[in-house]
Amino acid sequence: MKQKVIKIGSSVGVTMSKETLEELGVAVGDFVETSSSNRTFTVKPEQKDTGNVDPQILQWGSEFIAKNRELLKRLKDK
Repeated sequence: MKQKVIKIGSSVGVTMSKETLEELGVAVGDFVETSSSNRTFTVKPEQKDTGNVDPQILQWGSEFIAKNRELLKRLKDK
């Protein structure tokens, strides 16, 4: 997907589509990890300290939230 680099105050940013945010499992206000190498810029969800939680449970939870984010937002507002 082609995106434009935009100026935000004294910084710059790149917008992401709703679909991209959902695919990454992130929302406005979440933190992401970024890196660049060989002229490639990568964005991925922030790795959180999970303690002793089974990684499969975390993966399932992340997928569930990404898939149902809009429904969960509506429920939160009730």
